[in-house]
Amino acid sequence: MPERPPAGPTTDNPPGVASADRRPRRLPLVLILGSLTALGPLTIDLYLPALPQVQTSTSHRPSHSSP
Repeated sequence: MPERPPAGPTTDNPPGVASADRRPRRLPLVLILGSLTALGPLTIDLYLPALPQVQTSTSHRPSHSSP
């Protein structure tokens, strides 16, 4: 029985080098990880300016909120 050629496209890439159609798509992963990394500092920047207003609305003195 004659041998069949390998299924799918064949390339002449050296070993260890992925062809363009088999290369993993990393853009979604990079965007998700970048968003999660930026989320922490963003939330701190959003709530810290509101702390003086929270303090006055709850009628606390500064000595109660500091350790």
